Amino acid sequence: MKITNNLLYFNIPKTRINSNNFSLPVSFSARKIRENKPKDTFVLSQKEFLKQDKEKIIEAIEASVKNKKNKIGSGCEGVVYRIEETNYCVKIPYGSQTLKKANMTLKLRPKDKINHVVARFDNGVKIMEFIEGYSAQSLRNGKKCSDSSVKKLVLDLPVNAFQKLLQQIAYAKKNNMIFDSTLSNVVVNPSQKTMTAIDFYEMQKYMPEDLKVLPAMMEALADDNNVEMRRKCLSKIILAALEELKPGVEPSLSIGDFRFRKFLESEEAIMPEIVAANWHKLKRDLTDIECLKIKEYAGLDITDEMNERIKIVQTLLNSY
Repeated sequence: MKITNNLLYFNIPKTRINSNNFSLPVSFSARKIRENKPKDTFVLSQKEFLKQDKEKIIEAIEASVKNKKNKIGSGCEGVVYRIEETNYCVKIPYGSQTLKKANMTLKLRPKDKINHVVARFDNGVKIMEFIEGYSAQSLRNGKKCSDSSVKKLVLDLPVNAFQKLLQQIAYAKKNNMIFDSTLSNVVVNPSQKTMTAIDFYEMQKYMPEDLKVLPAMMEALADDNNVEMRRKCLSKIILAALEELKPGVEPSLSIGDFRFRKFLESEEAIMPEIVAANWHKLKRDLTDIECLKIKEYAGLDITDEMNERIKIVQTLLNSY
């Protein structure tokens, strides 16, 4: 943790280096703005900043890079800096040439949008959204916050926050972008009650990867050594998935991607102590819910039975 000018920074560690040299965002900061921030603080909006001439944008970037206080972090691809008086940061690859000779474009590829990129230069420099919040990595390791803070910032978030994170990862998967959960690339914003995944890499056609979304969320959020946290996190993730399976709802994932039974069994293997009361009943009911959703796709009316099963499972999970 580093305190600079009353701003609290947490740096997410370097992303893992991919053997195929995919383009990965390096790092995002997490900050807590002091409550008595002056009301006349000037911050350029997205339209204002990006509508400026390229020279003005480059000038703002270069001025920000020169100020060491704007450095957010560094990783395997380069260094990330906050762009002063904006809600953006910029990733500067190692060894990149001067920006003045580079061409800038606002035309973004799907993988750029998924990785929060708003503009890019042809020399690899990227302007990205500045994501406010706390690094889930620093939280779960207990290095930056106490156990009570972890529960407050992650476990006490509403199910809706977990569902939106699930939807974000699922959307990326449908676009052949894989969430890199290895280093817990999730930013938690307790004031907005949100979680945002910030690191995705492109899947190569000749090397397909079967991302398991629910286990990926667990890997990103839960401490491997904390039984209570892991059990409650599992409950919140499954409760979020159940929202996707309610009658009449088109889920973000295919039915086969939920894999509740395998998810629970994988958690048992990681931490046998996680098994709670009515665990086997939970497995059966979740499997039945998946089957009911398939029946709904076949045109059958499963509304009453599905709602009843979901209610039973919700009661079980809330007791954990």
